[in-house]
Amino acid sequence: MIMDTLQNELNELKNFIADPKADRAARKEKEKREAWTKYTSLSIVFIAVLAAVATQWSGKYSSRVLVALNDATFHQAKASDQWSYYQAKSIKQNLYEVARDQLPKASETPDSATGKQLETFNAKVANTNRTRTKFRPTQRNWRNNATRREGPR
Repeated sequence: MIMDTLQNELNELKNFIADPKADRAARKEKEKREAWTKYTSLSIVFIAVLAAVATQWSGKYSSRVLVALNDATFHQAKASDQWSYYQAKSIKQNLYEVARDQLPKASETPDSATGKQLETFNAKVANTNRTRTKFRPTQRNWRNNATRREGPR
């Protein structure tokens, strides 16, 4: 009877030890089967970090492109303004020259009023020539600068 009691207690103790051992073995087996989830989650985190970095770089690049396009548009407008100014001066000079050439023909006898008008037209033609000559390099510079900033078409 004492032996039976001892044997029963010993069996209970073995079962008590075997249950946690079996639970531990089952947990380890489950962890081995599900180990791939750790690598999958790490891969997803790595891809997310790469996507965030790529987004930052693309944002930086797009803002630089917008600034360059804005600068190119500004310089193109400046070159266009200079060219328009140059063309207006050229048209004015042409009108003054035509008016000057017509003046002596209108009156065959030069009087003091016609002489003054002729001197005024000659002065205006000379002034527009100086202005056109002065702005020609500036106009070329603006056009070249705008073309350079705009890039290839």
